[in-house]
Amino acid sequence: IGYFKTPTGLNPIICAKETDGGLGYEIGYIPSSQQLYLWLGSNTTIAKTTNYTPNSLWRFFCFTYSGNGNISGVNIYIDGVKLTLNTTGGVVSDFSNNATFTVGDYKHGGGYPLNGYIDELAIFNKELTESEITYLYNYQLFY
Repeated sequence: IGYFKTPTGLNPIICAKETDGGLGYEIGYIPSSQQLYLWLGSNTTIAKTTNYTPNSLWRFFCFTYSGNGNISGVNIYIDGVKLTLNTTGGVVSDFSNNATFTVGDYKHGGGYPLNGYIDELAIFNKELTESEITYLYNYQLFY
């Protein structure tokens, strides 16, 4: 959860936790299709937004995962609103790893740097509910 200004560049990474072998995840943005995405350790398990409209303002974002073992447990919120996702793949097994958590690029470095801004980044040890996310957005507790 946090705030960002829509980044530019070639598929910039917002944050990632990915090993050299490609296990883990990355959260990023695809400028050419204006999609936010969550990628899980392979090109076959991914969730992409279908209704994100970028602008130059600060945007509140939140990615959640239910822990159900399936990509269907992933949700992406912008400005407190749950977005529609297109998902491919199924099983989610790559969240837990020993990789370093990075912000603004991924561990391999130099590949997809974020040319933009991130602020008030927070990570929770539970899946936030839709009402909790709406509350955090409405009361700007991270702004």
